[in-house]
Amino acid sequence: GKLDLAEVCCSADSVLTDEVQKLGGRAQRFSEWNDYDLSNRGPSEKLAEDLIRAKPRHVFFAPPCGPQSPMQNANQRTAEQILNLQRKRHKVTRIQRHVKMIIRKLKAALPTTETYLEQPGSCGSWRGEFYELKEDPSRWTAMVDGCMYGLREERTQMLEKKRWHLNSSSRAFAQHMQKTCSGDHVHIPIEGSATTMSASYPRPMAKGMAKFFMRNPSPEAIQLEIEHCFGDDDVEMNEEVTKADREKAWQELPKAEQRRCQAIVAKLHTNMGHASSRTLLS
Repeated sequence: GKLDLAEVCCSADSVLTDEVQKLGGRAQRFSEWNDYDLSNRGPSEKLAEDLIRAKPRHVFFAPPCGPQSPMQNANQRTAEQILNLQRKRHKVTRIQRHVKMIIRKLKAALPTTETYLEQPGSCGSWRGEFYELKEDPSRWTAMVDGCMYGLREERTQMLEKKRWHLNSSSRAFAQHMQKTCSGDHVHIPIEGSATTMSASYPRPMAKGMAKFFMRNPSPEAIQLEIEHCFGDDDVEMNEEVTKADREKAWQELPKAEQRRCQAIVAKLHTNMGHASSRTLLS
């Protein structure tokens, strides 16, 4: 079957893929450590092709932000440090442009695949390369504060208010994940070593995303799958077509298309509350 989640720009032991797999889902990681270096055009185009071939239900991008964070700006004091930061920013900007390219290609080739983009709320990318995605009326952004998912500084165990912005093609995902600080607790400032420790998601946050990814697809997504499978032209039912004609047409379909169409009808059946065959055909 197709992938439930493709996680892009992640570590080899990322908690998000781990949580999807714990729920019985099929998830795969794509990152620089396994030959998907998105700072270069070639690997970026290969990733787009590989994802289109794999047809994942969800694709989650978490490109690096570090060189564009306010903390990095404050820490540059010498000419060498400033030059090194500029090099890192140039690489990160190339990655961001390639992420946008991949999202565009996925939208065109796989209209039912949902795409997600994660960056810290304070990251300069939201005012730069990712501005158009955040302002796109067909996408939605959830604000998520780490303290609401138990994000704590390792040494003091105090809660951290690191804010992530999760930009998505799914309004339901944004509604599912939106969770900002309740204001009834004290935070530790995210400085120095604490900044690095807060780079990965709290496991409860990853669990929340994984549960959403493993939900049944929406009726709208199934409708798009049907149109993609059978074409979007209206099909007129001809009462003179015999059962033998229908069976002959079915047998002429490639086996892969038969399996895909069967899967689509099964999803539709489930999402309509296990509707009868008559209802499905009406």
